[in-house]
Amino acid sequence: MDNETKRSRTEKTLKQKVAFAQLELNRLKSMEKSEQKKVETRLKIILGAEVAKVMNC
Repeated sequence: MDNETKRSRTEKTLKQKVAFAQLELNRLKSMEKSEQKKVETRLKIILGAEVAKVMNC
């Protein structure tokens, strides 16, 4: 195997690793956004319940 083929294969492997890492990062960011949305919704529900309690609804 010549040096050029080896280098090309290494570059391809590195590019694949970078692409996989980017996909994983995007997946984790998406999960974080989803979790933040759940927490925000929960807080809004609690706030609404407290407001309703104060207004005797």
